Amino acid sequence: GGSYTDPYCNSALTPSTDPDGCACGPVAEDGSNSGYVPASELFFGRGAIQTSWNYNYIDVSLALTGSADTFCTDPDLIATNESYAWGAAIYFWMSHVKNGKTSHDSVLTDASFGGTVDNINGGLECPASAGYFTDAVSYRLNHYCTAATAMSVDSLLSLDECSGLSTIMSSCVSGLCSACNAWVGVTPAPTNAPTNGPTNAPTNAPTNAPTSPVPTQKPTTAAPTTPLPTHKPTTAAPTTPPTSKPTLDPASNFVVGYYPDWEVDNICKNDGAPPPYMANNQVGWMLSSLEECCTKYFSWKLNACMGITATPLGMYYPNWQQQVQGNICLFDEDVMAPEYMMLNPALYMHSTKESCCTKFYNWDYNTCMGIVTTPAPPSNKWYVNFDTSRCVKDCLVGADLCGGPVPSSSALFDTVDACCARITWVSSNVCIAESQGLVPEGSKKWYVNDNMLSCQQDCIGNAPCGGLAQRWQVLHADATTCCRLQLSWLDQLECVSASNGR
Repeated sequence: GGSYTDPYCNSALTPSTDPDGCACGPVAEDGSNSGYVPASELFFGRGAIQTSWNYNYIDVSLALTGSADTFCTDPDLIATNESYAWGAAIYFWMSHVKNGKTSHDSVLTDASFGGTVDNINGGLECPASAGYFTDAVSYRLNHYCTAATAMSVDSLLSLDECSGLSTIMSSCVSGLCSACNAWVGVTPAPTNAPTNGPTNAPTNAPTNAPTSPVPTQKPTTAAPTTPLPTHKPTTAAPTTPPTSKPTLDPASNFVVGYYPDWEVDNICKNDGAPPPYMANNQVGWMLSSLEECCTKYFSWKLNACMGITATPLGMYYPNWQQQVQGNICLFDEDVMAPEYMMLNPALYMHSTKESCCTKFYNWDYNTCMGIVTTPAPPSNKWYVNFDTSRCVKDCLVGADLCGGPVPSSSALFDTVDACCARITWVSSNVCIAESQGLVPEGSKKWYVNDNMLSCQQDCIGNAPCGGLAQRWQVLHADATTCCRLQLSWLDQLECVSASNGR
């Protein structure tokens, strides 16, 4: 038997390297099932947020179980154990940082659904390439809108931080994301930090005056004991019109404690003048110390909030903030690292440039390290172009069917058929033909029509052709077999007749 190279395996990483990863490599073909390999030895996507790659599996294993061996030796646990499936998703949601933020930050701080999509799968969906990924984003939006409707939220979160997401939603509301029709025209949630309070301070006055005041004492008919006034009261108008409410001493308005200032400085203040909604709910907003306030509301920029000047650690960090310099690691004594990285050095800071580049830019290691390499001669083998969902050859651009030198992270295949077998979301016939610059032709076999009332032929043209079958559709030698095996509840003569266009 042959072997299969796991596309989610960085074999340079092991449990003993820094950074680390589950040990992985070529997986031997299952001797009893030709053409198959044990899924339990592969690190493809599993769980609620599709945990992928051997270096993510070891991180999740350590975080959830305290041992690297748990998921490295049995990655299927994330797919088969409910606690691990959700635990791995929550770990990624709370810890994976892109553009300086986790998915949790994108929702909590920026009110951005687009930010979560970019964090989780932005390389493929922000923007989405045509075909499969556009449909995948449409379905993702449909699920999101369905959940938003079911939960009766006031508005959707912003889509802005995922390039092209708003455009796809505009085009799919009449089709794949029809659940979003209910939200067309509804203003999305603000991208700035929420105020958590009303825009105007609430009034303390009752809405209506009492209609029938009750006397505090039973009336008496006895003569009043209070002496008569010494002077006749004046009926002249007061010299100054009364105010609508009494003017308070300035000191009585001073609110003690620290509060978050999200509008101007993004720091905690104790100037005694919080917004009215905070002043009217001091238990919920005001804190007794600067450290408590900064920790609660600005944990990602704690030093800046506390007024502390950070000291370089003499370590390397990923250059996510300054994209103009490319995929490199920077030394914090040359360029100060973002504060959230310095507050979490175990996650982001590395003692050497090599370990930093391996952890964060393993797919572009040479660029990160500044290594200039001489490209290997083209192999003329095939590899997957994920932008087009087709296969191209590893050869110089300009030659027939060439896609340029193969990316370092891509697997090579001897034949276009073997390469297209990896593009599981596209019909094999279509992939093989279009990868070679040919017009795809169907197999002339039969598959079930979408209306589930007849079968149709895998070909392009008039009936009984129904277009090219998708990869997941089961093909049959003739209409009779298709009707018998997949539409057995129908009258078989009518099914075959309808399938043949009669």
